[in-house]
Amino acid sequence: MARTAQETAQVLSEIYDESFANDSYEQFQLGWPELRSIAGVPKLTPSYLNQIGSHLRDMEMLLVVCDSFLLVARQQDLSHARSVPARLVEQHLPDFEDDEDLEIDEDELDDSGDDHQEDDDSF
Repeated sequence: MARTAQETAQVLSEIYDESFANDSYEQFQLGWPELRSIAGVPKLTPSYLNQIGSHLRDMEMLLVVCDSFLLVARQQDLSHARSVPARLVEQHLPDFEDDEDLEIDEDELDDSGDDHQEDDDSF
């Protein structure tokens, strides 16, 4: 029987707690077939994955989607990650020649174009 995204997120949280609850800075890797089995669905759509991710965020957890696997971690597990030095951020700021360059339409910021995934794509 198929699980809802919320139920699947709860199962992933329980798996994490059973395996890593007392370890700090741990995450677990999960293959696409395993997540499909846990969810009880034949295909995982981007929409379903986004819903799982949203429910995990509500539990202060993360779902990181990679090409050949997924990661599940607590948000606090990543709090030890190094911050980008301010000097590097400053190096990569855009150059504005005049104030007109500061006015950017939101459509200009969207680089998704026509190559974005539709909800019928699955993994």
